Amino acid sequence: MNKITKALILLVTASSIFLCGSVVAYVASQDNYKKLYEDRRDDIHRQEQAKKKAQEDLKTNMDKTNEEKKALNSRISALEIQLKQLQSSLRTLETEKATLEGDKQRLTDVVADWTSTADKQREMFQSTLAELEQAKADVARLGKELSETTNELFTKEAIIETLEAEKRRLLEEKTELQERLDRQLRPQGKQVAEFKPVTTLPDAAQPVQPRGLGATIRDIKLNGLITAVDMKNSIAGISIGAADGVKEGMNFHVTRGSRFVCDIEVIAVETEEAVGQLKLVQEPPRVRDNVSTSW
Repeated sequence: MNKITKALILLVTASSIFLCGSVVAYVASQDNYKKLYEDRRDDIHRQEQAKKKAQEDLKTNMDKTNEEKKALNSRISALEIQLKQLQSSLRTLETEKATLEGDKQRLTDVVADWTSTADKQREMFQSTLAELEQAKADVARLGKELSETTNELFTKEAIIETLEAEKRRLLEEKTELQERLDRQLRPQGKQVAEFKPVTTLPDAAQPVQPRGLGATIRDIKLNGLITAVDMKNSIAGISIGAADGVKEGMNFHVTRGSRFVCDIEVIAVETEEAVGQLKLVQEPPRVRDNVSTSW
C-alpha cells in the first residue's frame, strides 16, 4: 500500500472519526435543544396562563374599582348635599345669632331700665315705708288722744246720767207733792195746774232722710231683741238687719217690761243683724231686752 492510500485511509479514518464526533455532538446538542424547546414551551404556557389570570384579575379589579368609584361618587354626592344643608344651616344659625344678639342687646337695655326702675321703686318704697311709720305713729297718737277723749266723754256722760237721775228724782218728788196738794185742794173745789210727766219720753225713731227724697219714714215700726252688749265701748247688737229694713242712722228704743232703758243709734248694718251706739242710758241694757222704733 502506497503512502497516498495510507494517507487517504488516514484521512478517511480521521474524517470518519470527525464525522462520528460531529454526529455524537449533534445528537447530544439535539437532545439539549429539545429540552430547551419543551422548557420554553412550558414557560410560554405558564406565561399565557399567568397572562389570562392577570387579565381576569385586572377585570375583577376594574369591576371592583368601578363599583367603589360609583360608591365614592354616590357618597360624594351625599356629602355635597349634606355640605349644602350644613351651609344653609350655618346661614340660618348666623341669622339667628344676629337676631339673638339683637335680643340680647334689647334685654340688656330692658334689664338696665328695670334695674333703674327697681331702684326708683325701692326708694319710693322706703319713702312710703317711712311715711307709713310716721302715719302709724300719728295713728297711735290719735288713738291715744281718742281714748283719752272717750274716757273724758264717758266721765261726762256719767255725770250727765247722775244729773238726769237727780232731775228725775226731783220731778218725781214734785209730782208727788202736786198729787198730795191736789188731794187736799179737790174737796174745796180747787185744782192744781197740769204738770208734765216725770220722765220725758224720747221721740219715735227717725232715720236720716236721703237727700232728694220728699217722703219721710216716720211710720216705720221695727221690733227686735238685743243680742250682745259691750258697755266698755257703749255699743250693742240687735237681732234685725237690712233684710228687715234697718238702715244706718235709725234710732231704736230699748225697754225692759214697761221701763225705758236707753236708745240705740244704728252705726253698722248687716243682712240679719245690726250694731248701734248706746244713747240716753238710764241703766245698762241686757241681752234679750226689747228694741223698737216706737213705743
